[in-house]
Amino acid sequence: RFDAHKGGDLVIQAFAKLVALEPSATLLFAGPDRGFGTTSGDVVNINEMINEYIPEHDRQQISYLGLTSSKEVASLRKISHITIMASRNENFPYSVLESLASAAPIIAARVGGVVETFEDENSGIFFKGADVDDLVQKMLSLINDKNALVRISSNAYSRCANTYSPAVIADEAVNFYERC
Repeated sequence: RFDAHKGGDLVIQAFAKLVALEPSATLLFAGPDRGFGTTSGDVVNINEMINEYIPEHDRQQISYLGLTSSKEVASLRKISHITIMASRNENFPYSVLESLASAAPIIAARVGGVVETFEDENSGIFFKGADVDDLVQKMLSLINDKNALVRISSNAYSRCANTYSPAVIADEAVNFYERC
């Protein structure tokens, strides 16, 4: 979604820099537009931010999809090369697990409980939270290294299956209660 918490502004700013370096890059942005509050008290919506940061000749590289069902998001993950989770803070976001389960390589902000969900440079990539330039560098690293993209994709799926499958979670819960 587009708001300050989820880092939608960071994604737009990073994409502006990315598309200048990789003109064929595209961005599919899914989620409701809740706006981004500025220091002056104004609320900027996603289209206003796109118009501010993305040169007119690159705007066709962005598709804002709005509110999107879980089924549609799952389909998008299958056709996307990278999933970006740019939240400024999170506990244990289900969206990260969905990306891992879909074998969709993820670049996520190194914040909160997200750091426990995957191994950096193995089953996903972390960027320094709220650091647009670091996010751009991480996106470029995956775009330019197809072997890393494939490796991280495969490892993401394995990480999810071996760590977060219902059977594994059930066993961990039973073991916990047996120890209590």
